[in-house]
Amino acid sequence: MSTTLSILHLWSSGVFNISTRSGCGIRRARFTSWASSSPKRTARIRIIIAEAHCSYKKPVQLGDRVEVSVRVSRLGNKSFEIEYLLSVKDDEVAKGRTTQVAYDYQSEKSIAVPIEWRKKIEEFERNT
Repeated sequence: MSTTLSILHLWSSGVFNISTRSGCGIRRARFTSWASSSPKRTARIRIIIAEAHCSYKKPVQLGDRVEVSVRVSRLGNKSFEIEYLLSVKDDEVAKGRTTQVAYDYQSEKSIAVPIEWRKKIEEFERNT
């Protein structure tokens, strides 16, 4: 899935944080709307970012249109990995990877990725 937004829009909305501590500036570009499909269950089940990596390739200027491409590269039992590619005019400016772990805050343990999340992830990947 990819989307094109101006960097100013991303920054002002809090999606694109220019700080290098922000997990490739895409920590909130993760797609998580599918997790809200079951509000009762997801009230206690959340995603923990277990690992985040970013490689900056080229600088991005204010006003550049940044395309963010997102894909789930691995779907495990309790975790999944998302890869990100950021580009300006088909020129790669950064790429990143995050590992998400399904976590139950009541039991304070990692848990299996819920079936409804798995279905949404598979649907997301099928449609991209």
